Amino acid sequence: MSTIKTCRILGVNIAVTNMAQTVQYIENNLEELRGKYICVSNVHTTIMAHDNPAYRNVQNSAAIALPDGKPLSVVSRKRGYTEAERVTGPDLMGELFARKNGLKHFFYGDKEETLQILQQKLKEKYPDLQFLVPLVNEKRRQQFEEIKAQIAPELDMHLIDGKARQVMIAAEATLLASGTAALEAMLCKSPMVVGYRMKPFTHFLAKRLVKTKYISLPNLLADEMLVPEMIQEDCEPQKLAEQLSQYLGDDESAVKSRSVLIQRFTELHKLIQCDADSQAAQAVIDLLEQKHD
Repeated sequence: MSTIKTCRILGVNIAVTNMAQTVQYIENNLEELRGKYICVSNVHTTIMAHDNPAYRNVQNSAAIALPDGKPLSVVSRKRGYTEAERVTGPDLMGELFARKNGLKHFFYGDKEETLQILQQKLKEKYPDLQFLVPLVNEKRRQQFEEIKAQIAPELDMHLIDGKARQVMIAAEATLLASGTAALEAMLCKSPMVVGYRMKPFTHFLAKRLVKTKYISLPNLLADEMLVPEMIQEDCEPQKLAEQLSQYLGDDESAVKSRSVLIQRFTELHKLIQCDADSQAAQAVIDLLEQKHD
């Protein structure tokens, strides 16, 4: 069985690879990979693995731990692995689906109705509300449009190619999943709500293996609950709408909440002094390495 080089980041062996090499590795080692698994790693999962030996063992026992989060490949390149590139889970799936190699693909999960119901709840309260959706590339735009057509065809949204940072700066509030994007939103001084919903079995394992007070990078960096974290059963339309509403009002309480939060974001920004998501995540990694040495 062939191997892929790794770069050890916070105790996790992150693969030094690119998309073409990863696809070739999987296709060339199908028999050897039976019964094994591949981890799709980002900064958040790497920090959790660093803090929890059992979860770190899960990551390091994988056939490969891919650098799904861009900062992980950036760190690898800074450490001399010039060939390291980001390999995202969705893009890898797309590449494997497109190959005529006879592979069978199986999926599990439930219906995605949150987007439509959330929009309805917020539109009822804020009739002039507009939704901006930055999309990283054409492939992601196509995927998003297909899901939207199936779930919420009447949903009024502005789809924007790239420009995620500009969208966050312009927005009154940002709704996002846990990951590097939360730290980037903090650097843009955008009030946010973090949502994260895992598959039931993944959540079952995480609850037993991972012991951390927070899941979002701003909260981990501040070591306090700065922004709402809506996890699992809390990540549902009504509760997300309620949390977002605290940033959208014009009353004194809402204005004060936004002001206090932006001030805390500014203070944290001074700790890392960067203007890119990859540099921000590198600073977090450096900070945690110093903290746990």
